[in-house]
Amino acid sequence: MAFGQTMVEDAPMGLFTRSKTETKPDTTPVERLVPIPRADWRRTDDGGVEILELRYRTGPLARWLQPRLKGDKRFVIWRLDARGAVVWTALDGRRSISQLERVYLDAFPDDRQQAMHRVWLFLQAAAQRGMVGFRCPDRARSDSEYNDV
Repeated sequence: MAFGQTMVEDAPMGLFTRSKTETKPDTTPVERLVPIPRADWRRTDDGGVEILELRYRTGPLARWLQPRLKGDKRFVIWRLDARGAVVWTALDGRRSISQLERVYLDAFPDDRQQAMHRVWLFLQAAAQRGMVGFRCPDRARSDSEYNDV
């Protein structure tokens, strides 16, 4: 039996009992997850950060219309405040969430009480929009491992 799996006994079926393997969900602590950026971004003239999310990602509009759009019309542009910009620019696919918290605290030491909460909420919102994925630090990194954990 593989690591992270348990045997589960089902109720008797006629004369026989059936057992099946059930996989436990990954129990990696949130602080150890490694966020992976999935969207392009750019710096603005005033030093801010804009995330460029593709306007159409799935369906017929993604196949037909998205390639024909030019310039910024291809994107939904998300302008980040200073706190979001610090977190986004630190995303490199190697730093864990706890390491991002330390980067955030270096820039905003007054937010010590809420640092982890703010970083996590920002990453959750970005993940819901498909701009960030997560990987477990214990797994070997591969090009195909950009799926949400």
